[in-house]
Formats: sequence, C-alpha cells, structure tokens
Amino acid sequence: MTPSIISSLQTFFTPISLLFEYSGAERLLFNGLWGTLTPNPLKHYIVRSSWYVYSRLHKMILSNSTALHHTCSDEYSAITTLMWPLRLGPMTLSRMRFGLANIGYNFPYDSRIRTTKVEGIHGEYLGKMVSHTHTQHTSKSVIFWIYGGAFLSGNVDGNVPLAANYADKTNSSAFVVNYKLCPEGTVENAVEDVIDAYNFLLASDYVDDASNVTILGISSGGGLAVRLMQHIALNKEFYGGVTVKNAVLICPWVNYDIENLPKSLVENTVHDLIVHQGVFSYVIPFGPRMAEMSDGKSNYRKVSPIFHSMKGLPKLCVISSDHECTSDETYDLVEKCRKAGVEVKHHSQKYLCHVYALLPFLPEAQAAEKQIVDFLTV
Repeated sequence: MTPSIISSLQTFFTPISLLFEYSGAERLLFNGLWGTLTPNPLKHYIVRSSWYVYSRLHKMILSNSTALHHTCSDEYSAITTLMWPLRLGPMTLSRMRFGLANIGYNFPYDSRIRTTKVEGIHGEYLGKMVSHTHTQHTSKSVIFWIYGGAFLSGNVDGNVPLAANYADKTNSSAFVVNYKLCPEGTVENAVEDVIDAYNFLLASDYVDDASNVTILGISSGGGLAVRLMQHIALNKEFYGGVTVKNAVLICPWVNYDIENLPKSLVENTVHDLIVHQGVFSYVIPFGPRMAEMSDGKSNYRKVSPIFHSMKGLPKLCVISSDHECTSDETYDLVEKCRKAGVEVKHHSQKYLCHVYALLPFLPEAQAAEKQIVDFLTV
C-alpha cells in the first residue's frame, strides 16, 4: 500500500477515532465494560477463543497472504491482518497503556498462579513475586522481570501471566518489577526504581545471592536490564563481586538518541505491527522528557545503555527480528557485548514485528520461547 493511500485512510479514520475517544465511548468500553465488569478468567477466555475462531477463518480465506513474507506462518499473517489497521488512527497514552495492560490475556488463564505484592522499606510498590502452587522449587531461582512499553506504558499486572509462563517452564519464581513511567517520570527515575527493586531482592529471603537471579527485559525494559547490569558491573565491591546468573533481552530498545536515530527505528515502522508510524510519531516527542536528568537538562546518550561499557555483563540471550524497529541497535548491542568479552546467544528471525515473542499463539514466538527456556535451563 502506497504512502499516499495510507495518508488518505488516516485522514478518513482520524476524526472517527477521535470521536470515539472524546465522546467517552472508548472510556466506557475499555475501562468500564472490559476493565471493571469483565472478570479476569473471562477475559482470558474471550481473547483466546476469539483468536481461535478468527485465525482459522483467516487461514481458510487468506492463508499467509497478508504477512510481510510468504515464509511467515499463517498465524503471523492473521495477526498482520488484525493489527495493521491500528496505524490508521492516532495513538494516545491511554490506548498504549490499555493495550499493554491487557497483553497477558493472550495466555491461557491459570488458577495456579500466586502473586505476592512486594513493598520497600518506605511502603513503595516495588512489584509482585509470581509463582505456581504446583511447582516444587529445588532452588531459589528468580527471574527479575522488567516489562516494556516505550517507557510510557506497561505495568506489573499485565505481565504476570507472561512471567508466570516462563517461571513455570524454568522451575523458578518471577519478580515483576514496578517502575515509574513517562511523562510522570524519566528514564533515570525508572533506572533508580529497578536498582532499588534489585537491591531489595538480594536482601530478601527469595534468593540466596545474585547467582540465583536471571534478569529478563522486554523492549524498553531490555534497556533498563542493560542499565541495571552495567550498574552491577560498575559496583562490584558493593555487590561482593557476585553478579547475576544470566540475562534475557527481548527486542531490546537501548538507543534513545532521538537526534541520531538508528535507521531501522525509522524505516521499519512502515511494516512493524507494534511500533508502527502512529506509535513512533507519538513516542518521539516525549524524548526530551525521557532523557531529562536531575539538573533538568536532557542527555540522550547518557541515558542510553548502548553508549556505556558492556564489560562485566553476564551471559546473554538476545531475541530479535531482522525486520523490526529495534533491529539495528540490537545488532549493535550484540557486537559491542561480544567485543567486551560477553558471551551472547543471539536468536533473530526474519520478517517479524517488535516483541513478537510475547504472542504465544505464533509458531515464531514458540520457537523464540524454546530458545529462552533452553538458555535458562542449561
């Protein structure tokens, strides 16, 4: 589809989208009917059963004809057909936060999941510990889970089903970390929150020491994961010379220099289903606020983990796609880590969108999950 046709469609759909939002219909549907009145088990059932019916109808009618490439699965083609039109309406903060708050409903409902709210010494909300009632832990392994969302969205509860899935398959618990989002906070505020949560975990009874901990970061959470590991490496004496066991980075966003953006972050928005043109255009103006330092000035390179040393980082498993928005900086990160002597396992697939690994009904996501589970259970 040509840019002129896309622009014409956006011109047509934008007023309809804005009317839906400002009339209160969006708030009534998303926050009221879905958010408040629909029980969580029913949300899982609605999402999963709707996908089951839709994906099979799509396979019968369109097969994989709408995907970026014919080698993509029928399921990926179906998600392409479903999500591509989202770029035709304007993105808003409430829509970003609603979407990522509900990502966990893609996973089956699991009544065995148990969560414990974790608070700091001053009562601040640090996150939730996640485990399964049936799991017999033979160790104190904990996945330190840092969600993504371009620093503007994402939350703990939306990530609990995802973290529980990996915790169950690796005989671990998970600590889903809470951190300040923009524009209420900055990237540096988020880094501070993640470090505070990590220090709390080490001082708790959940682990014996840092060697029990695996860090897992998604997108912007991947950037926070790298910043945390860099902090640990720079403060070896404070941490007694013990670092985390390993780390997983899923499509990490690590370069926030909006004045010199990587090529893929601009060009791949044309076909990326998650970070499309609407998301890109909405997020980039928040760059100065995200990069704001304690003196009130923005420093894009200082807040970006890609511009800091990778020396001393633990063994990494990096998941990405060659055709997503963060592809270029992911390859830059992998190369820089390897040059610093870090052991890196990099699994990248072609023609897929940003954070495709979080969509469990995709065969491509299942392949990525196997790579992660194998890495964590070696």
